[in-house]
Amino acid sequence: MNRFVLPAGVLAAMTVGAIAAPLASAEACDSFQGDNVAISSAKNLSCAKAKKEMDRYTGSISKNFSTPGNFKCKRKSGSKLSGTWKCTKGDKSFKFVFSD
Repeated sequence: MNRFVLPAGVLAAMTVGAIAAPLASAEACDSFQGDNVAISSAKNLSCAKAKKEMDRYTGSISKNFSTPGNFKCKRKSGSKLSGTWKCTKGDKSFKFVFSD
């Protein structure tokens, strides 16, 4: 029986790469928009771009809404007066906390 054995360094690099790749594109944020919206994280876009997207939005923070850049936002927890929302557009997303 023939067995193919990877050198330990190659296997370790593959494992680290598989774990690190999804985590590399997420970024923790601490960006405030006004007094009641804080961007908490962004994935595949910068915190500054997520903040800019929410700065451009002038509507009310309802359970579901879309931003000017076509991010679809949905409340993930909380109520209409406070909670966490996630906004997505393709592989880009950001989360924000709202409190009124």
